[in-house]
Amino acid sequence: MLAFPNPFADKTHFFFNLDAAIAGGHLRIMDLNGRTVRHFDLGGAGTLQDLLPAASSAAGGTTMAMNYVEWDGTDSAGDHVANGVYFYEVRITDASGQEIRKRDKVVVMR
Repeated sequence: MLAFPNPFADKTHFFFNLDAAIAGGHLRIMDLNGRTVRHFDLGGAGTLQDLLPAASSAAGGTTMAMNYVEWDGTDSAGDHVANGVYFYEVRITDASGQEIRKRDKVVVMR
Protein backbone atom coordinates (compact mmCIF):
# COMPACT_ATOMS: atom_id res chain seq x y z
CA MET A 1 0.00 0.00 0.00
CA LEU A 2 1.37 3.37 -0.99
CA ALA A 3 -0.04 6.89 -1.05
CA PHE A 4 1.41 8.99 -3.87
CA PRO A 5 2.05 11.87 -3.93
CA ASN A 6 2.62 12.21 -0.22
CA PRO A 7 2.50 14.98 0.94
CA PHE A 8 -0.12 16.29 -1.48
CA ALA A 9 -2.04 19.50 -2.17
CA ASP A 10 -4.90 18.62 -4.58
CA LYS A 11 -5.25 14.84 -4.67
CA THR A 12 -3.42 11.64 -3.88
CA HIS A 13 -3.74 8.04 -4.98
CA PHE A 14 -3.66 4.99 -2.72
CA PHE A 15 -1.99 2.18 -4.69
CA PHE A 16 -2.15 -1.50 -3.78
CA ASN A 17 -1.96 -4.92 -5.40
CA LEU A 18 -4.81 -7.39 -5.55
CA ASP A 19 -3.61 -10.74 -6.79
CA ALA A 20 -6.68 -12.77 -5.86
CA ALA A 21 -10.46 -12.38 -5.79
CA ILE A 22 -11.80 -10.20 -2.98
CA ALA A 23 -15.12 -10.51 -1.20
CA GLY A 24 -15.14 -6.90 0.00
CA GLY A 25 -13.19 -4.19 1.72
CA HIS A 26 -12.81 -0.51 2.43
CA LEU A 27 -10.33 2.35 2.62
CA ARG A 28 -10.82 4.64 5.60
CA ILE A 29 -9.10 8.00 6.11
CA MET A 30 -8.95 9.24 9.71
CA ASP A 31 -7.74 12.33 11.53
CA LEU A 32 -5.22 12.08 14.37
CA ASN A 33 -8.06 11.54 16.87
CA GLY A 34 -9.22 8.47 14.96
CA ARG A 35 -12.37 10.07 13.55
CA THR A 36 -13.24 8.93 10.03
CA VAL A 37 -13.11 11.84 7.59
CA ARG A 38 -13.67 9.76 4.42
CA HIS A 39 -14.65 6.18 3.69
CA PHE A 40 -14.38 4.32 0.38
CA ASP A 41 -16.17 1.00 -0.13
CA LEU A 42 -13.82 -1.05 -2.32
CA GLY A 43 -16.70 -3.21 -3.48
CA GLY A 44 -18.62 -0.19 -4.79
CA ALA A 45 -18.83 0.53 -8.50
CA GLY A 46 -16.27 3.06 -9.68
CA THR A 47 -14.25 3.14 -6.44
CA LEU A 48 -11.40 0.86 -7.48
CA GLN A 49 -9.43 1.99 -10.49
CA ASP A 50 -7.14 -0.52 -12.16
CA LEU A 51 -3.82 0.31 -13.76
CA LEU A 52 -3.52 -3.11 -15.37
CA PRO A 53 -6.36 -5.00 -17.06
CA ALA A 54 -8.54 -7.08 -14.78
CA ALA A 55 -8.02 -10.80 -14.91
CA SER A 56 -11.06 -13.03 -15.05
CA SER A 57 -11.92 -14.97 -11.94
CA ALA A 58 -13.63 -18.35 -12.08
CA ALA A 59 -14.71 -17.99 -8.44
CA GLY A 60 -16.30 -14.57 -9.03
CA GLY A 61 -15.43 -11.38 -7.19
CA THR A 62 -12.80 -8.88 -8.24
CA THR A 63 -9.35 -9.90 -9.39
CA MET A 64 -6.94 -7.22 -10.54
CA ALA A 65 -3.20 -6.72 -10.47
CA MET A 66 -2.50 -3.05 -9.58
CA ASN A 67 -5.32 -0.92 -8.17
CA TYR A 68 -5.73 2.55 -6.76
CA VAL A 69 -8.27 4.79 -5.08
CA GLU A 70 -8.11 8.55 -5.68
CA TRP A 71 -8.74 10.96 -2.79
CA ASP A 72 -9.28 14.64 -3.53
CA GLY A 73 -8.61 15.75 0.06
CA THR A 74 -12.26 16.23 0.98
CA ASP A 75 -14.28 14.82 3.83
CA SER A 76 -17.60 12.95 3.56
CA ALA A 77 -19.47 16.27 3.26
CA GLY A 78 -17.29 17.40 0.34
CA ASP A 79 -15.37 20.01 2.34
CA HIS A 80 -11.59 20.25 2.07
CA VAL A 81 -9.85 18.79 5.11
CA ALA A 82 -7.36 20.92 7.04
CA ASN A 83 -3.62 20.71 6.45
CA GLY A 84 -2.02 18.04 8.56
CA VAL A 85 -1.37 14.35 9.04
CA TYR A 86 -4.08 11.74 8.42
CA PHE A 87 -4.06 7.98 8.87
CA TYR A 88 -5.37 5.69 6.18
CA GLU A 89 -6.35 2.09 6.60
CA VAL A 90 -7.29 -0.48 4.00
CA ARG A 91 -9.12 -3.66 4.98
CA ILE A 92 -9.74 -6.30 2.35
CA THR A 93 -11.51 -9.61 2.82
CA ASP A 94 -10.37 -12.25 0.37
CA ALA A 95 -12.57 -14.97 -1.12
CA SER A 96 -11.66 -17.38 1.70
CA GLY A 97 -12.81 -14.88 4.36
CA GLN A 98 -9.34 -13.89 5.57
CA GLU A 99 -8.96 -10.17 6.34
CA ILE A 100 -5.90 -8.20 5.25
CA ARG A 101 -5.30 -4.87 7.01
CA LYS A 102 -2.71 -2.16 6.31
CA ARG A 103 -2.36 1.26 7.94
CA ASP A 104 -0.09 4.25 7.21
CA LYS A 105 -0.24 8.05 7.09
CA VAL A 106 -0.65 10.75 4.48
CA VAL A 107 0.04 14.49 4.75
CA VAL A 108 -2.15 17.28 3.33
CA MET A 109 -0.21 20.49 2.55
CA ARG A 110 -1.96 23.20 0.59
